Amino acid sequence: MKWIVRVVVFVLVAVGALAVVGSLTPVGHHAASSIELDQPPQVVFDLLTDFERHGEWRDLESLYRLPDLDGLPYWRETGRRGAMDFVVEEQRPPHHFVTRIVGEDLPFGGRWIYDIDARPEGSVLTISEDGEIEHVIFRALSHYVFGYHATQQGYLREVAAHFGQTVEPVEADPRIDG
Repeated sequence: MKWIVRVVVFVLVAVGALAVVGSLTPVGHHAASSIELDQPPQVVFDLLTDFERHGEWRDLESLYRLPDLDGLPYWRETGRRGAMDFVVEEQRPPHHFVTRIVGEDLPFGGRWIYDIDARPEGSVLTISEDGEIEHVIFRALSHYVFGYHATQQGYLREVAAHFGQTVEPVEADPRIDG
């Protein structure tokens, strides 16, 4: 019986410690990662902005377009983290576009900024995340355990794999995790 009490106390102390650490961690963060691709910017831009076909190359359960939001592309994708809605905030083909998570009462939010720079042998794709994490425990885990780059780097690997490349994304901004 004593061991059950000890386990319960240990779990409560651990959760409490995570909550304290999370409350001391900033809500907002910035993270950026890049990859080099053997494709010109227009080809990369076309792949990334053809949202209805993302399910062909990304690890998604489903994706479908919703009616445009204020005249901007709007869609819902469902993956291992559940369903999330996104809208395009800005587009400047073929080098730049911005997407934002849309929804009420989400535990996290923010936007991804996609920049595609031309290179003689192809392009460099950089995804920058300006995000916020409201839930203090998830904030602590994101900052100290998972890192802010994990989701964007997984996405970048999927982009590269679609083009038949194997890459290791690099963190692209020295302000990260600092």
